[in-house]
Amino acid sequence: MSTAVINNTVKISSGSDPVSLELDFKTLLLCTYRIQVKEKNSNQVIHDWSGDNSNEEDDKYSLGPGAENIGRTVWIFLTIIDQTGDGGSIEVDALFEQSADSSTVTTGAKELASGTNKADYILVVKITD
Repeated sequence: MSTAVINNTVKISSGSDPVSLELDFKTLLLCTYRIQVKEKNSNQVIHDWSGDNSNEEDDKYSLGPGAENIGRTVWIFLTIIDQTGDGGSIEVDALFEQSADSSTVTTGAKELASGTNKADYILVVKITD
């Protein structure tokens, strides 16, 4: 199975208002994820989080002040697993929020075919001002 890479840009204010990232899973299938925030023009990982959608715990993280995030890249690695083999619909949104503003990067609505064990997606988001 191939991995779909979805590139996007998110604009934020370069002020001191904090930026948060929340994953919203619109599927009954099991999703695991890993989020890596990389420093501007570097492979240095500033934040590294992982989780899944199998519990009630929030999938929301603080990236810190806007000014610190300009130029950083956020990599979100998603693996969607079909526990039953029946397939199903998939959509995972990454919501970036700062004060009253928000931007969403999404896998878009997808279908995992019956008999397909898993699907992989990578959302790559460049943060700009």
